[in-house]
Amino acid sequence: GDVPEHGVAAGFDDYLAGHARGIESFCRPENGARLGASGVRYTGVCPAHLEGAFLDAYAESYGLYERQATVDALRRQIRARRARSNEIEHLLVDRTARLVSPLLTPAERASLAVELKQLTDEKIELEASIPRLERDCEQAERDYESYRDQLAMRDVG
Repeated sequence: GDVPEHGVAAGFDDYLAGHARGIESFCRPENGARLGASGVRYTGVCPAHLEGAFLDAYAESYGLYERQATVDALRRQIRARRARSNEIEHLLVDRTARLVSPLLTPAERASLAVELKQLTDEKIELEASIPRLERDCEQAERDYESYRDQLAMRDVG
């Protein structure tokens, strides 16, 4: 019989109509802005007549998201390097105290001396890198703020 086929076709037409309504409601600029702000990648689902405004809003808020992500990543790197530097500080105190023990064999003393040198070199490298990262972070924060202010001024204008 024709009935099941007709039922399937009618169901599909309803599906397509629903899908079209869903796309229309998804492809609004405010959704583009929300998607971009959360860092979700846009996969090109919007039809051409809706895509322009959607993509403009998406690109603006994704730009803000990317700049914030850069700031966050730099802050994490700075925290991690400071923590490692503090950890090395404690290791240096510990290894230096061990070095003066009269019970060490010459091989153990040599091994400790090598470890002290490696820890010291790592600490020097960390201490040199932190100010660079802090400058990068300040620059990234300025980029974020200036981009945010540009968007705000354009929205007002």
